[in-house]
Amino acid sequence: DEVLVQTLEHAPSDLGALIEDRAARLIEYQDAAYATRYRTALAPVVARETELLGSPGRLSRAAAEGLFRVMAYKDEYEVARMHIAASYGKRPVFHMAPPLITRTDPATGRRRKMAIPGWAALPLFRLLRHGKRVRGTALDLFGQQAERRQERALVGQYEADLRQITAGMRSDNLDIAVALAEIPDLIRGFGPVKEANRAKAMVRRESLLEELRTRHLQPVAVAAE
Repeated sequence: DEVLVQTLEHAPSDLGALIEDRAARLIEYQDAAYATRYRTALAPVVARETELLGSPGRLSRAAAEGLFRVMAYKDEYEVARMHIAASYGKRPVFHMAPPLITRTDPATGRRRKMAIPGWAALPLFRLLRHGKRVRGTALDLFGQQAERRQERALVGQYEADLRQITAGMRSDNLDIAVALAEIPDLIRGFGPVKEANRAKAMVRRESLLEELRTRHLQPVAVAAE
């Protein structure tokens, strides 16, 4: 349901606390191995920024938030978990567009919504929330959708981008590195809106990667004594 929006209010100001908070959320989202993958991908970024600047800062924080955003994408299992964690009145009705059984509206490009009473929807949510065990596997029927495949691919792409940032970052291209790490924040919305934002974000990503490579090949200016 599109009305569900994950809110991460009062993000910890300390980087270590932020990373551990997001890792804990990823354990709920998937499992401990998924959280370890998150920490492992961030460690070289934090180390490189610390090496260059003396301490982790804007880049490490942007990477921590960006990687969490792409890893915790809202699939059917996560939406079900969020619905079960929410509070509703006595007779809730959910207006949803279940994949596999609803058709796409040619005028909007989105699946048509249908009203599902709470007595039918809530038991289904309780069942679906356990589906994270098959997320991304051959048993994941929802995962065969084009949008889900793109979301999984984005995780690997972002991890690769973080490796490029780590290899190419210098003291004079920090702003480029941070902008690249913030790319996931541009991919918002649902359905056609999200796809349009994703396409724009990928154009910006390519531009930033090229600039990062170009700066990496240029000699570092040394101030005269």
